[in-house]
Formats: sequence, C-alpha cells, structure tokens
Amino acid sequence: MCVSQFHNSVVISFVKGSGMGSGSGVKIVSECFVEPHQGLQKPTPPFHLTPWDVNLINFHFHIQNGLLFAVKPPEMKTLLENLKSSLSLTLLHFYPVAGRIRAIKHINGNNNEILILNHENEKEAANNADAEVSYSYHVDCNNSSGVKFIHAISLHKDFGVSDLLHSQSPSYDDDIPAGVLQSLFMDDKDVNDLKSKSLLTITVVELVDGIFLGCSMNHIVADGNSFCYFLSMWSHIFQQQQQQQNIITISRPPMLERWFPDGYGPVLKVPFALRSFDSFTIPQPPPRRARIFHLYSQAIANIKAKAIADLTATNNPNANGVIPKISSFQALSAFLWRTITQVRNLPPDRTLLLVSPINNRSRLDPPLPAEYFGNAVGMIAVITTAGELLSNNLGWAAWKINQAVVNYDDTQVGQWLHDWLKSPRCLMPDDQIKLCSVVVNDFSKFSTIDNEFGILGKPLGFYFGNRNLMSDGNVCACSGREHGSIALDICLSPDAMSRLLSHEHFMEAVR
Repeated sequence: MCVSQFHNSVVISFVKGSGMGSGSGVKIVSECFVEPHQGLQKPTPPFHLTPWDVNLINFHFHIQNGLLFAVKPPEMKTLLENLKSSLSLTLLHFYPVAGRIRAIKHINGNNNEILILNHENEKEAANNADAEVSYSYHVDCNNSSGVKFIHAISLHKDFGVSDLLHSQSPSYDDDIPAGVLQSLFMDDKDVNDLKSKSLLTITVVELVDGIFLGCSMNHIVADGNSFCYFLSMWSHIFQQQQQQQNIITISRPPMLERWFPDGYGPVLKVPFALRSFDSFTIPQPPPRRARIFHLYSQAIANIKAKAIADLTATNNPNANGVIPKISSFQALSAFLWRTITQVRNLPPDRTLLLVSPINNRSRLDPPLPAEYFGNAVGMIAVITTAGELLSNNLGWAAWKINQAVVNYDDTQVGQWLHDWLKSPRCLMPDDQIKLCSVVVNDFSKFSTIDNEFGILGKPLGFYFGNRNLMSDGNVCACSGREHGSIALDICLSPDAMSRLLSHEHFMEAVR
C-alpha cells in the first residue's frame, strides 16, 4: 500500500516496510516513488520507441552508474529531501524516465488491440493461429507512480570509501569488489508487472564513511549520452535549488520529440512479445577479474604523441594523402587494444575485433541536436588479426580506429536502420561477439566527476554497475579526479589480468 504526500509541490508515494535490498549487501531504510514536479499539469503524449529503443526492449539492459562521495552528513533527512525535490524538478524536463512501458498486442492489423499489463495477461490474450500478430511499445508518461527512490545502509561495516578508491591502486590484491559494488545498485529488471516496473531507480547508500549515489536507468529510454545529460541536469538543479532558486526552466532542455526514418513511426510493430524473454536467463560468465586504472593527462598526451610520431615516421596517410588527425581517445583505444592482445598470448592468426559505441546524433544528415533524449547510438568495429595488430606499431592501430570513426556517417547509420526495419530484432545479453574482442566504452567526454550534490561536495569517483554483464575485454572509461585524467575500468580473464599487472609499459603509463 502506498501513501501520497505533497511536499513543496513534489508528489512522493511512500512504500511501507523496509528490508534487504536486491543486492544482499544493503538494508533498505525507506523506499518511495518521486513524480515530476507539479508544474507538469497537462497530459503528455506517449513517448514512442524508435528502432534504437526497441532494439533494447529486453529488460535486462540497464545503464548503471554511481558517484562516490567522501562526506557523510550527520543526519540524512535534509539530504534525502533535497535529492527528492531536485529530482522531481528534473523529472519535469525528463518526464519519460518517470513513466512506464506499455505493450500493445495487435491482432490482424489494427482491428483488434490488447493492452498487455504483464506476462500472464499476454498469455491470456490468446488468438487464432491464423491471425496476424504483432506488438508495439511506448512509454506512458501519465499513468505512473514515478521514479523509485531508495535509501539504504551498507551491511559491509568494514567497507568504506577507501576500499573503492584502493581498487585504483597498483597493488595486486585490489580488484574491484564486484559483489559489494553491485549491491549498491538496484533496479526493476525482475519485475514482470509493467505498471510497477520503474524505468529509473535511485539508490542513496550510506557507507561507513561516505555516500554512494547509484542510478539505474532502463536502456529502453536512454543511451549513455542521455543518461549523463540527465545526471548533469539533476546536479545543476540541485545546486541551484540550494541557492533558493526553484528551477522550472533550464538552459539546455532535452528534445523529447521522437525521431524516425522517413516513412516510419510513431508506432513500430514488431514480431517479438514480452514473453519471449520469460525463459531467458543470463548465462554464468567464465571467471574474470576487473580493475580500475588511472591515467594522468601527461600519460595520455604521451600515448597520443607516440601514435602521431609513428604515423609520421611510416607516412601512413588517409585516402587524401594527409596524415589523419588522431584524437587522444583513439590513441588510447589503440594502446589498450594492443596491450590487451599482448597479455592474452593469442596465436598470430587469431581474428580480433575492437568495438566502440558511437553517437549517431551528429552522424545523421541533417544531424540531431545533442539534447535529443533517448537512444541514438551505433557501433564502430575494426577487424584484424593478432599478428597484424602486434607486428604494426601504435600509430597503425590508431589509424585503423580513426578510419572507422571517420567513415561512420549517415549512410552507415541508415543501413543499420534499413536492415533492422526489414527484420526487427532485440539485442540479448548473451549476444556475445564470438571473436576475441575488446569493447571500449567512453564516458570520459561527459565530465561525470563534476556532478556535485550540495553538502556531499565533489565526487571522488564514477563507478559502473552491471558487473555480471561485463565480459573479458570490456573497458569502460570515465573522467578521473584530476583535470584531464581518465579512469579505466578493465575486465579480463584472471590470467590476462595477472599478465597486465606485470606489463611494464602499461603499468608505467598508469602509475
């Protein structure tokens, strides 16, 4: 049973009772739902899902990121109230994340439509075997209890801020405490009732000597770009609210209008139903280790300079005969790709793949604004062999990555959309690339470490959840504590990680 309380025009529905969290390492103190600020009076239109969104309709996909703070207020009440009220104001602008997924079963075109409320309801909506059946999905922004907000206390009494920070030290016994870290995130991926399934869950976890602010956003409504945009606006509104400013307008409002290829939308009908995922379980991954490494700005500059020097020395131009402009992150990705390949001890003929997400907004013609909210992400891929990668220098690897980025344009984006619309599909967590791959995900461009929340001060670190979905070769990068630095969350097999920690050239770069 829920009770609605009005506080400074914020609607907060409190859930009675407390107990253990979904992560066994925390105890829930309170749980409630936060709705958009009451300034949102008019009914909002459905937030229709695009091909990029529907591709991620499997509810196992969540963006999970958290901020670590070294300050623990003497009493939590004021902090929690300020977080909720600023969150409510932020939801006024980003209201789809406070909505609920709605599924429609279409039988014989539009002649018969059934609202699917849960998996059982879907099974009951039986139809003639000869009937033509399809499904469509959207976010209902009007009939929702809002964003789930949880206050919890870590049960790991000997685990504090220093334990997460020490995972960035070069000692051999400081792997990321994956189980403890994952317990700091919660989500509704296992909730089958769509009316109750929150698309965003915020957790405020008290550590022994600090605060961890965890955010778990369903990937259906946002990509990494939109997630970090939301987080930065929440931080901005929180800080303005501390100055007694009740923000209703923001300088960079999100674009919530949906984008579809010409001739499609706003309703996309696809052949897969929610119950397609009923029997799916995430396979148990093989053993792996994860560590966080810190690269200072000078180390990154040195890697970039080495890549450019290699290109200049070998006179490796692009199609126009001009030495390409290698970015710092392209050089760093090349450095990581070569290093990980070295520590894997692969045979020379082993096929390799480097994959990295890329923002589709600027690649479309005409482009979408940076403020477009939702999913608009593609992938670049570079293929070679272990022998070819390691027999060439750093500059060659950076050049290969650079060419994949440069050549990724509106045509490639359009080809993916064309193929998907011709044969709609849903990405599954076990869709692992069979080749020996390295996947580099760049969050460093979002300045996540600058997201402050009043008394908590500047965060000491930005951490990635979904530890159970990280596979051998995953690299997640985010901005480090020092200006221009980068923190690298690297996941490898135990043997490869041991060799990485003994890799002289790599360890020199990260010290």
